[in-house]
Parts: sequence; C-alpha cells; structure tokens
Amino acid sequence: MKSYIISLALLIVFINCSHSQIVNDFSGKVKIGQADLDNSENSLIIMFPDGTLGQRDASTINSFQIISISNDTIFLANGGFVKLPAGFDGDFSSLTGVPSGLADGDDDTQLTEVEVDAFADNNGYITTEVDGSITNEIQALSISNDTIFLANGGFVKLPAGFDGNFSSLTGVPSGLTDGDDDTQLTEVEVDAFADNNGYITTEVDGSITNEIQALSISNDTIFLANGGFVKLPAGFDGDFSSLTGVPSGLADGDDDTQLTEVEVDAFADNNGYITTEVDGSITNEIQTLTMSNDTIYLENGGFVVIPEDDDNDSTNELQSFTVSSIGDTLFLSDGN
Repeated sequence: MKSYIISLALLIVFINCSHSQIVNDFSGKVKIGQADLDNSENSLIIMFPDGTLGQRDASTINSFQIISISNDTIFLANGGFVKLPAGFDGDFSSLTGVPSGLADGDDDTQLTEVEVDAFADNNGYITTEVDGSITNEIQALSISNDTIFLANGGFVKLPAGFDGNFSSLTGVPSGLTDGDDDTQLTEVEVDAFADNNGYITTEVDGSITNEIQALSISNDTIFLANGGFVKLPAGFDGDFSSLTGVPSGLADGDDDTQLTEVEVDAFADNNGYITTEVDGSITNEIQTLTMSNDTIYLENGGFVVIPEDDDNDSTNELQSFTVSSIGDTLFLSDGN
C-alpha cells in the first residue's frame, strides 16, 4: 500500500468532488492509505478547518518536489528549472517613467539663457557704460602691511600709526615728562618751603649732651639711649598683709564687729533675760517636738498618739495660711 503525506504548506488543487471522498476536521498533516488512486473519480478531497477543500490526485508525475534557488534560477529536485527575470539594479539611471523635471538628477529648475534673460530684462540692469568711462569702475580693495591696493591697479600707503610708546607722545604736560606725576623739587625749592617752619639750625643751649634720647625698659630699670639709667622702686605685691594704713576694724581680715564677753554681757543685761528658775522646777522646761507617723514625741521623753480621722475625709483637714507678696490675698496650703 502506498502512503502519502499532505501538508498545509503544499499547493492545493481544487477538482470535481462528485466521486471523491471528503475528510472533515483536517488539522496539521494527514496520512492517507489508499492504493491505485487515479486522477479523477477516486481522488481524495480534504476539507480544511476554514471550509475550503483540497484534493490529492494520486498521480506520480506531478508529486510535490523540493525547490532550490541559485543566483537567478529556481531548480526542481527531479529536474527542471526556471530563470527569474532580472530585477531592478537600484541605479537611478535604470528607472523608467522618471518625471521630466527630475531627469537631470535634481529638482532645480533648469532655465535656458533666453529664459534667464527674459526674467532679468525688466530689473533695471545697465547694459552700457553710463558715464562713458571704464576706468572708474567699482573695484575690490585689499591691504598688505601699510598699503591698500585696488584690484585693477593703484595703491595708497597708509601713514605710520602711533607705536604705543610713551616717548613717542607729543604735547605731554610738563609735569608728566619725567615719567611720573610726583612734584620734583630742587634743594633750593625745598629749603624755601621749610625755612619758615621754625626748624632750628644751631644748638640753642650750646650743649649737645642733653639732647632728646630714646628710652627703653628692662625689668625694673629704665635706660637712656646714650647712657644712664634709673631703677624703679619696688611696686605693691598685691598681698593684703603688705597693705599699710588698714582701718582697725578690717585688720582682722573681716568686717564683723569683735566683742568681748564683758561687752556682750553689758548689751544683754538690760533685756530682761532670766538668770534663775522662775517656778523652781527644771522638769517643765520648753522642749523640742518631733513626730513619727501618728505619734508626737517630747525631746526629754513623753509622747502622745494622734487619734485616727473620724470622718474619713481628707478634704476638710486643717491647713496653713499664707499671704501673697503684695499682702492682699490669703492662700490655703492645699489650694483655694
């Protein structure tokens, strides 16, 4: 039995399907097993998913073949070939049907001499020499170093310019000709300005040994530039004990009044202080109180326990009063 492979990529030939078999739901490749099929009534018709039909004709002379290409020729595997027509070579000169305006290779308008003249004739250009002279035409100028040349001949040499040197200047004010703006005075001129300033020219007291000298100091000694010195007296060392003339009230090192026992007693005797026991008992003297938890103690013994708060209310306890700094407000220690 001959076997055939039909692929979607192959060329499909449509035929009369009156005696053919139809295979539905064709997908991918179909293997058909049927012997001695001819090219007519026994052909196999294949229905593709899109509803179109394809035929396998069972002929061995028109089987599908592999094709290949070499240069401009296509070849069949079992023989036969076809030569492809020459393609466009990509050269502008090979184009056909090129618009006439581009045939010269650009899109610039190409005008003839006559056409250009026609455009230019009405622009007022002169065609004859207006003043009758051809020696006074506009010419190009050029310069080389200090000379200007005309294109058709003739030149003029430029005058030398200022070389930038101070010495080349003319008309320089007399006060600047020496190169600066400082006033230059002669010895005579300086003397004339200075003579009336009271400077002395001779030794007034006839002595040259009592001139003004520079002073210098080293440690406790002052020296004159031309000799001689004086030693400064020792200065105060800054210690309190080195002071003289200290007031007696400060001589002890403070400003507290120092009284003797007798002086204190004399001040205190008339103040009514008691010197004997008034009630004859020394067991009832004033004592210091202390408190610990709910018990108050006397310094020399004895104590008392404070009873518990009967009303169990901490908001109505005894409080202390204070007075504001300006004296017009009373404050409770617990507020209000």
